[in-house]
Amino acid sequence: MRRQLLTPRTSNCEVKMARLIVLCPNPYRDCGLELTKKAKNILTAGGYKVAVCPVFGAHDTAVMPDGVELTAWSAVADSAELFIVIGGDGTILHTARYLNPKAQALLI
Repeated sequence: MRRQLLTPRTSNCEVKMARLIVLCPNPYRDCGLELTKKAKNILTAGGYKVAVCPVFGAHDTAVMPDGVELTAWSAVADSAELFIVIGGDGTILHTARYLNPKAQALLI
């Protein structure tokens, strides 16, 4: 069942574009973005396009590891199908504020 959830649906006759999932980590909670990197690898292997949009600390070099490509909220807010929040209740609330009044699903 889990494998089915991570595999984009395609028919035999057509290949669909990769669906976009946005990871919204709090780098002060997800140290080194280790959980974010693991989630990105799993989702990418499942055929999804993945963007990383930190809720806090995007410009804080003390918490943002090298080699992580960040995406601006404005670039993904209208095109993402799912936002996955990695952090605590403050991270969830800030993400909800960014998305308001967008209609995308928010996995909490």
